[in-house]
Amino acid sequence: VERMQAGTGRRMTCEKALECPLFKSGIVKLMTDMVQLPTRSDLDRSSFYQSLGPMVEAGSVPSGIGSGRVLPALCSECRSCLQRQDEDGRRVLVSVVEPMMRLAAGMEEDSYARSGVDDLLVKLFKINDRAVRGSMLRWTGAIARLSKPKRVNELFDPICSGFTDSSPQLREVTLKQTAPLVPHLTAANLEKLARYLMRLQADAAPSIRTNAVIFVGKIALSLGPHARSRVVLPGFERAASDPFPHCRVSALKAMQACGPGMGQQDVAGKVMPVVVRMLLDEDAGVRKEAFKCAETFFEGLKARCAEMDEEDARRRGAAADARVG
Repeated sequence: VERMQAGTGRRMTCEKALECPLFKSGIVKLMTDMVQLPTRSDLDRSSFYQSLGPMVEAGSVPSGIGSGRVLPALCSECRSCLQRQDEDGRRVLVSVVEPMMRLAAGMEEDSYARSGVDDLLVKLFKINDRAVRGSMLRWTGAIARLSKPKRVNELFDPICSGFTDSSPQLREVTLKQTAPLVPHLTAANLEKLARYLMRLQADAAPSIRTNAVIFVGKIALSLGPHARSRVVLPGFERAASDPFPHCRVSALKAMQACGPGMGQQDVAGKVMPVVVRMLLDEDAGVRKEAFKCAETFFEGLKARCAEMDEEDARRRGAAADARVG
């Protein structure tokens, strides 16, 4: 209203108008910073992206502005950094991944497909940089939910390189964060994953060996019968002899979880000898879990024995009928 006064001396100046709290809100500052980003240094841009992540997490960025203005700018920055080979570019890339993936994770599938983030995933996972890879691995759940199965399987090989990384922290993060991808993997990639997990059972870190056998239990029922017999059962036997008690307990729990997918001949000939040996384990927790496991498998074996008795009775009855006839 003051700007509409007839006398120019009575009108509010632009400088005074900009002091209004309306123009000092977080969103106005965000948009102002976004406009000025191309002229700022790598250090300033990196600092801005680091502060943007908590804003997105707190819900301070409206979805329309986030998907329509902020995310395209982040994708553009990411593409630019991927073309650079210098250390400053790497730092900016590390800082931009977090807000970019956080914004993408909150989108619907169709909006995500149009955002351009999906096209960057393979390049980001192929980068030989632990900070970038660690940041990307945090979002495998969102990637599995939003990306097409073809893209998930395309990402699988670059992600699996983390299983052989020299850093135990990255190996463990890769192991834990691969789980959301499992329902979308092809049969060939599932078998490949099982082989990686078998190798991790010989890892120097006890926590990695333990998580590996837990993971084997989760994917065992998704494997074919041949792969399950060739990979899973030897893996359980190896874990049952692990010097780390928690790994042995995890092996017993995983065997119980896989019970429905095992034939009773395998249970009797391959699983029970391992379980029985653990009934007198030196660790009380292992002994307790071994008895629970043995009781579970005994119930299945008794049920199968009852079925075999019925089959024998039917065969004897059929043979007797044939003789009478």
